[in-house]
Amino acid sequence: MVTTWKIGAAALLIFAAGVATGGFTVWATLRNPQRPSVPLRVALTLGGSTNRVGTKPPGLQRLEVYRRICAQLDVPPEKRQHLESLIDETSVKIQALWNPVAPRLQQEIRELRHRIEAELPTDQKERFESLAGHKASVSAPSSAEAK
Repeated sequence: MVTTWKIGAAALLIFAAGVATGGFTVWATLRNPQRPSVPLRVALTLGGSTNRVGTKPPGLQRLEVYRRICAQLDVPPEKRQHLESLIDETSVKIQALWNPVAPRLQQEIRELRHRIEAELPTDQKERFESLAGHKASVSAPSSAEAK
């Protein structure tokens, strides 16, 4: 037979477990406050794959959000098609704007990676490469080290 003190004890135990979980979460978060909110691999590749830097325009992701929002709106099919065509037109414009800029941006990111690698000792360079998701290029000396 379940008595009221058993119900109260169970409720207290569940509450204590929640407090402990919350306390641990806060402690773990405060212990390492400089953890990046975006994984390093994502930040370095600008949303592209790990072997290509920034191949897609940044604005296309926002257009996909607008596309999903428009699909959820309660509008007639003709209006929905018109909204889709507006999004498609903007996608083409963004791609046209991005194409001349992308190679230069990719080159800047590569140069940054090489400059960072040139500043790091070998063990840190290997760690940087593994965190960044690149193949280890430690065996080939960079131009800065060759000088």
